[in-house]
Amino acid sequence: MTTSDSEGREVTAMARPETHASIGTESSAELSNARSVAWSIVRGNDHVKRAAEVAMVGAHSITLLARPGNGQTQVEVVLDGFCERVSCIAWCRCGHFLEPAVECTCTASEIRRYQNTKRFQRALDADIIVQIVAPTTRELLGNGGESLHAVLARVAAARLVAVPTGLDTAARSLLEAAQCRLGFTAEQVQRILRVASSIARLDNATVLTPASIVEAVQYQSRFTRSR
Repeated sequence: MTTSDSEGREVTAMARPETHASIGTESSAELSNARSVAWSIVRGNDHVKRAAEVAMVGAHSITLLARPGNGQTQVEVVLDGFCERVSCIAWCRCGHFLEPAVECTCTASEIRRYQNTKRFQRALDADIIVQIVAPTTRELLGNGGESLHAVLARVAAARLVAVPTGLDTAARSLLEAAQCRLGFTAEQVQRILRVASSIARLDNATVLTPASIVEAVQYQSRFTRSR
């Protein structure tokens, strides 16, 4: 599939070969159980579980931005072997930057230095970047939500769907508008197209739709590099 970057150059999104772990064929019952338990522990972050599901369909790289202790380790356990790369990183040295309930102790210069490190910048190169939020007590005491088994069944079915061959007119216009407004680079457009393809396969769609583009853009738009 093709689109154009901000300078009019043609950009082609190539689907990656899915050479990672086969869905539902873990090497042992213990591993399968460990993944299911880890999935059930993640609370109050349905958007993260959705991002993980999309990531598994296309074996995407994914970055989890979070303060330690809010479930990123459990998500990493589930995704290990299914994704190209899983990165877990905090917003700043102390981990509380943009955290509404806890004051960040980093200075502005410390935050800039931290976010300019190679590790942090490499994390921003992921196909999917999603922020894990601290769950509330109500969410922690609630149920674990949908089972991992049900999610993996959808992922397995989506992997059998052919990779979409293009964008419909509305999706193309939406992507062009998003790139113009948000200043996406050619690489970011490629990532958006790859992720939108996985989303469309979950929906059993033959082309990329506005809904798949909107969701894929959200995994990039809040985390564009500072220029």
